[in-house]
Amino acid sequence: MYCESPIPRRQQLPEPSTPVNTPHVFCPTCQRNQELVCQILSAYLPDENDAEYQAQYECADEYAESLKRRYPVVCRSCQVKVDRKLQMQAQWMYRRELASALHRSESVRKFAPRIRPQPTLRRKWLVATWVVCAAVALVACPLAAWGMYACLSYGHLTASKYTTGAGLALAL
Repeated sequence: MYCESPIPRRQQLPEPSTPVNTPHVFCPTCQRNQELVCQILSAYLPDENDAEYQAQYECADEYAESLKRRYPVVCRSCQVKVDRKLQMQAQWMYRRELASALHRSESVRKFAPRIRPQPTLRRKWLVATWVVCAAVALVACPLAAWGMYACLSYGHLTASKYTTGAGLALAL
């Protein structure tokens, strides 16, 4: 599907302060801020039947942005880890897609009908030679048999078992 990797290969991300392979990508501060922002936003909008719902709904995006500025959901160190993790996942998906495309092309090639090769000049000459030889045999054998029969009939040849066998062989 993809012609090239969605992540540039030469882009080098700075080394994070904590290892990338930890089970949690985010530090405790980022996790706490994310939970806090989610809790505050979930309590922000009142019930849909409330009179203030429409006004608060229209200001919800601005309020969410102000919360994210007040409680940053990702720090610089965690952003590097997130970018690296996303890059690894994108590369994994790219490799998986390539492997899948290769598998599909191999299965198509396996069950595809065999295509005859284009005739080469040598093959054309070989076929032409066989056709000429077959034509000569179709014409020459009956003529030879007829000639041998005529010679035997008029007494020019004496019939022996060899000439009769040769005439029969030529006739067939």
